[in-house]
Amino acid sequence: KATVSVLYCNYNNNDVRGIMSYATREIQITVVSADGYGDMQLKIEQGKEYTEVARKYSEERNVPVSEMRIEVDGEEVDLNETVREDEKVSITILGVHGLRAIFELYDGGARLPDNARPEAGNNVKNVLFGRNILMEPWNNSPYPRMLRQLLDQEGGILYVCDICLRYSAVKEWMELHIQKDGSCAQGTHPPGNKVMETADQKIAIWEVDGGISYDTITTCKGIPTSEVSDLNKVRSYLGRETFCQNLGLLSRFFLKGKTAIYGTGAFLYYTLAEYENNAWRVRGYFSIEKGARGNSLACIMVLPPWQDRGFGRLLIHFSYILGRPPENAAVAERTPERPLSDLGMQVFLSYWKGAVIDAMHTMLDDNTLTNVTTKDIEKICRITVISKKDVLKVLHTLNLMVKPGSPTSELRWSELPDRIYRSEIAVFQGASVLGKRL
Repeated sequence: KATVSVLYCNYNNNDVRGIMSYATREIQITVVSADGYGDMQLKIEQGKEYTEVARKYSEERNVPVSEMRIEVDGEEVDLNETVREDEKVSITILGVHGLRAIFELYDGGARLPDNARPEAGNNVKNVLFGRNILMEPWNNSPYPRMLRQLLDQEGGILYVCDICLRYSAVKEWMELHIQKDGSCAQGTHPPGNKVMETADQKIAIWEVDGGISYDTITTCKGIPTSEVSDLNKVRSYLGRETFCQNLGLLSRFFLKGKTAIYGTGAFLYYTLAEYENNAWRVRGYFSIEKGARGNSLACIMVLPPWQDRGFGRLLIHFSYILGRPPENAAVAERTPERPLSDLGMQVFLSYWKGAVIDAMHTMLDDNTLTNVTTKDIEKICRITVISKKDVLKVLHTLNLMVKPGSPTSELRWSELPDRIYRSEIAVFQGASVLGKRL
């Protein structure tokens, strides 16, 4: 019985290498993957040629034989040669499939096939986020099974990069992954396109399409033709699905059963990051289901150490900005996907109160009241992009309706509270959103 294990991932040469050794008449090869797939068993009869090894490896890993190179003692061998006993064989996967294999075998977060998803329980006692932020999980998260043994050996600490969200149970991995200048091996910011940046350039939001997947890469669909031949750019596209999955895994520690982890292709992700120590570091995110009408967002999460910074309200405000209709278009009311957690409802209600009160004061200042309740509520919905149901909830909570819950009830304009300071508005003042200054 012999073992094939991943020795290293060479990003410059775009290859993944493993070592195979043979010692019995019926050679059984155990492929040990670092991504949680489990062991791969290959049986090769003694006297068979390297073609048989390549064929079986190709079937298991879905890698064309034409993109495999087999070496013995550093020299490439002909596939028609016979496999000899007691020799060590190195397999290199080339081209785009080499990139795919890097992400599948890399222990910093990899895509798991549907039939190999790990169990929900794990041994994570603490999460070290970046270099010095220690977080205690509130819930279990379905990280790969292979982490269990390593976590037991390493004291139960999961090391997560605060830029790209790749992870490991080994402290030395984090020390190698984080660069001296504060960036990580993947770069200085989360993947995707920057769609918002504050005037002081300290807070930004990146849009990431969770549907840029392995299949997309291998067929080159959705990638500009000019970039297909650039392996570095192809790799950046490939890393986006991994990032979204890792975002879901991390979120599951602090949200119960709401986050999508493996079905990321149905969502767009908006990651909020803060510029610190020469890099943009993840603080929270929200996701939107593609094609969903009326939903402002599907899931929202701010990591616990930053939940008192107003980042939740900022993300909510941006989700409504994205849903704002053109000047003369019909009202496009938005509401978050239900159910909301208690903490989520609390944050949304706080945001709605500020937005509705602000809109009502604007109507008073502009003298645009109609004194027809249905029309005034419609005006509030247009200004805030908040759904009528949520606006009515706020008006009821603030006791601004003569008949609570009735959309035709007279509004108590004389009891309108003073404007509430809205931190998200202050943050967005002068920000660049979708290439335009607010």
